[in-house]
Amino acid sequence: MTFHVEPVALRDFSAELSTARYDEITRAELYVKLWGDLSLHQQGVIGAVIGQHRRLMDQLVDMFDALETLAIRNSESLQTIAGVYEVMDAQAAAEIDASLPPTPRPLNTPI
Repeated sequence: MTFHVEPVALRDFSAELSTARYDEITRAELYVKLWGDLSLHQQGVIGAVIGQHRRLMDQLVDMFDALETLAIRNSESLQTIAGVYEVMDAQAAAEIDASLPPTPRPLNTPI
């Protein structure tokens, strides 16, 4: 059994993480901001005094920021890893090619 890496697959997944950052994470954050804020009337007096809802909303924003940072850093790391594997593959191919004897070529003589 051998280990095989497809740099193109890493780059594709990296792009998916970037897309997820803009699509799912940002969309969820906007949804929470749009529909999660409650007026004083909706919170009730006790809710406003305790402030639990505001803390929860702040924690959600922090979580979305952390998810976005994680998606960005993972995307960048996957791009870097793909580049390393491409260089390693090119070096290994060059070493194999250099170890093989040259192929005899026919002489180009006019007939």
